[in-house]
Amino acid sequence: MKHILEYNSYSSSPEQKLEDIVEEILNQEGGGEVFFDKLDDAIKDPKNLDITLALFNKIYEKHNPYKDDFNLVVSGSYGRKILELVNQNKIKCSGTFVLMAGSITSHQNKMGLITKNKNVKIEFQDNHIGNGKEFIFVDDSYYSGTTYKLIKKFLEDRGSTIKEVYVIYDGNDTPEDNRYTLYSYYDRHSGREWDKQSLLSRLEKIEGANIEDIKPLIMNGEVKTNRDLISVINFYWSKNGVDKRLDPRNFNFAHQI
Repeated sequence: MKHILEYNSYSSSPEQKLEDIVEEILNQEGGGEVFFDKLDDAIKDPKNLDITLALFNKIYEKHNPYKDDFNLVVSGSYGRKILELVNQNKIKCSGTFVLMAGSITSHQNKMGLITKNKNVKIEFQDNHIGNGKEFIFVDDSYYSGTTYKLIKKFLEDRGSTIKEVYVIYDGNDTPEDNRYTLYSYYDRHSGREWDKQSLLSRLEKIEGANIEDIKPLIMNGEVKTNRDLISVINFYWSKNGVDKRLDPRNFNFAHQI
């Protein structure tokens, strides 16, 4: 069931449109800050409004029969876009709406860690927070999760919390029961495949890696991605009793090159 009338005038499959956009940018950029910048721009493009509406339909479907009776917290330029859509009555939210100032964190943060670039502060709110209010956090992309965690802590310090997270693009490799998405990178990819020479170059830069054991696995195609490479390095360290481990959430080969 579609809960936003304007949604029906757009693509019959915004999820497919989003997948096409993501794959195109991945093929161009491979990831990193430039990838997220281009994806953010594409999501905010007016011709791709149906993608945002599709995300809110997921919220409405979960919150029937009172589909718009929820408190919403957003941040940054995408949050301002959502506020604009609420003011235009294209998105419904009858609860408290809170917009946090942008640039709280960076997509370059290590996944799963809180690295603060700016203090969290409210840019706009139409009602009070506190008194045990539960919010839904909506964002265009989710990678490290630090924006969400910082805002959640900010709300909890004031007597509220975030109960659900809805994002368009999820690039985090650790699923959570309260996080919903239109596109999850790790549901579709084991990681970006690299050519053999690039993987060998990455392998050689890891001090203590079992190069002679791992090199044949790269050459015969058993190791294809950075995640494959991290896993097999960890496997041999564990097998040989080496007290070292690379965490795929917090390790970026790009920083080693």
